[in-house]
Amino acid sequence: MPGTSISQLLDRTTRHLLTGLLALLTLSLAGVWLLAGVLHPQVRDTTGAIKAARLAREAMLERETSLRAWLLTDDPTFRQRADQVDVATPTRSMGVYVSRDPKLAPLFVDMLVAQQRWSEEWAAALPQRSQDVALATVVAEGSELFSGYEAAADALTDALVARRDRALALEWRALVVGGAINVVVVTLLIAGVARRRRQLRTTVVVPVERILEAIDELRSGRPLGAVTVDGPGELHAIGEGLQALSTAIEAWRSDARDRSAELAGQAARLRVILDMAQEVAGSLSLRYVARSACAAAAGLVEPERVRLWVRDEDREQLVLVQSDGRDDGDGAVGIDTVPLGEGAAGQAARDARVVLGSCGRAAAVPMVVGARVVGVLEVAGTGAPLENGPLDLLRVLASHAAAAIEAARLHQQAEELAVTDALTRLPNRRMLDADLATECARAARYGRPLALVMVDVDRFKQFNDTFGHQRGDEVLQALAGELTAALRASDTAYRYGGEELTMLLRETDLGAAAGVAERLRAMVETRFGAASGPVGGLTISLGVAALPTHGDTPGELIAAADRALYEAKAAGRNRVAVAGETAAV
Repeated sequence: MPGTSISQLLDRTTRHLLTGLLALLTLSLAGVWLLAGVLHPQVRDTTGAIKAARLAREAMLERETSLRAWLLTDDPTFRQRADQVDVATPTRSMGVYVSRDPKLAPLFVDMLVAQQRWSEEWAAALPQRSQDVALATVVAEGSELFSGYEAAADALTDALVARRDRALALEWRALVVGGAINVVVVTLLIAGVARRRRQLRTTVVVPVERILEAIDELRSGRPLGAVTVDGPGELHAIGEGLQALSTAIEAWRSDARDRSAELAGQAARLRVILDMAQEVAGSLSLRYVARSACAAAAGLVEPERVRLWVRDEDREQLVLVQSDGRDDGDGAVGIDTVPLGEGAAGQAARDARVVLGSCGRAAAVPMVVGARVVGVLEVAGTGAPLENGPLDLLRVLASHAAAAIEAARLHQQAEELAVTDALTRLPNRRMLDADLATECARAARYGRPLALVMVDVDRFKQFNDTFGHQRGDEVLQALAGELTAALRASDTAYRYGGEELTMLLRETDLGAAAGVAERLRAMVETRFGAASGPVGGLTISLGVAALPTHGDTPGELIAAADRALYEAKAAGRNRVAVAGETAAV
C-alpha cells in the first residue's frame, strides 16, 4: 500500500494479533473454570456416591448371605463373618453427598428404613427365633425384607446414575461448546493472521524479495529488464531505481526452469533404475525380479508393451516370464516360448545385441551376465524413437536385471536339487521326511487313511555285478519312471536310498495299499522279470504299512513298512508283505 510505512503495517498487525490472543485466552479460562469448578465436581461427587452405594449393597448382601448360612448350618463362623461386615462406612460416605440433594434424600431415607427393618426385624431377631417357627418361614421372611432393601437401594443407585449421566452430558456439552467457540476464535484468528500475512507478503516481502533478486543479478553481471515494485513508500522509492532490470530477470528464470525440468527428468529415469536395482538386490524370486524389471522399463518410456524372456539352456529357446501391456499384432499373442534366432527377442538372445524395430520405437535388449545371454527385455513404446535416449537407459536396466535373474534362477535350481534325487529325478529322502510329517499330522487330525509302501529291487547287487553299475542305474531310472506313471496323481514315489524306493499313498487304507502294491509288483514282473529279457529277470519286493494300524508317527510308519519289506524278502522275494501279516506268495 503506497503511502503507508513498514512501521505502521507492523504496528497494525501486532494489535490485531494481541486482540485475538487475548480473546482466546479469556474464553479458555472461562471454559476451564466451568469444567473444573462446576461440572467436574458434580461428576466426581456422584461417581463417589454411586461407588459407596454399590459397596454398601455388597456389604449388605455379604451380611445377609452369612446370616442365612449360619441359620441353615448353625456354624458360628458365619455369624462372626456377618458381624464383621462394615455396612455403616459406605452408607455414611454415600449420605455425605445424598443428604445435600433434596431429590435424592428421600430415596436415601427409604433405603435406610428398609435396611433398618431388615436388621431389626430379622437379622437381630435370629438368636431369639422360636424353635417352633419353621426354618423355611424364617428364611422367607428375611428374603422378603432384604428384597425391600434391594429395591430401595436400586432406586437410589439408579437416581445417582441418572444424576451422574446428566452431569457428564452437561460436561460433554460444555466441552463441545467451548471447543467449538475456541475453534471459531482460532479460525478467525488464523484467518486474520493469514490475511495480514498475505498483505504483508504482498506489500513488503514480495517487493523486498524482488529487490534482493535484482541486486543479486546485478552483482552477477547479467543484464536485467524492468522491475516494478508496489509497496510502502520506502520500498517504492527503492524499486524505482531497478525498473529496467525485471525483463532480464524473468528471461533468466525461464531458462533456469527449462534446465531444471530437463535435469529432473533425467534424474527421475536414473532413479527408476536405481530403485529397481535396490528392490531386486535381495530377492531370489524369478517372478518378482521379472515383474520389477518390466515395471522399471515401463517407467523409462511411454510403453505399449513390455515383456521379459528368460533363456532355457536345455531347449535353446526363450521362455516368457512377464508380459505387461497389450500385444501389438506381431503374432506374439498367446506365445510363451520363442526359439533362439526367431523374432526380435530370439535374434537379440542369439547375437547378444540390441535389435530395433517399429521405426525405432521397439527394441529387444539382451540381458548379459559375463559373456552369456540369460534373457531379453523387449520394449515397444508409443513416443519418440528409443535411440534418442531411453535405449541407453534400457541397456543399463537390462544389465542390473540380468544379474538378479541369474541369481534367482541359480537359487531355484539349488532348491530343486536339494529335494530331488539326481539319478531317478524322484523326490529324495529329505522330501519324504517333510511330506510324511505333514501327511501324518493331517491324517491324525482329520481321521483320514494314509499308507506307505517300501520297495526294494530283488538281488540288485547281483545284477550290478553281472551287468555293471551303469546298467543298474539305467534300470533304477526305468523302474522309477514305471512306478511313477502307475501311481495316482495324489500319490508320490521317492528314492529312499540305494535300490530302495518308497511310495506315499494318500487317502488309501491298508487293504487298498496292499492291492496297489500287488499291482505294481505284477507290473514290474511282467515288464522286467522275464529271464530272457533285457535285464535278466528283475523283480521287486514290497512292504506295506498304514495309519493308524501301524502307529501314529512317521518313524513308526516307516519302521512298520521296513519290517514288512524284510518279511517279503525273507519269504522268497518278488512278493508283497503287510506289516504284522505273513508275506503273500
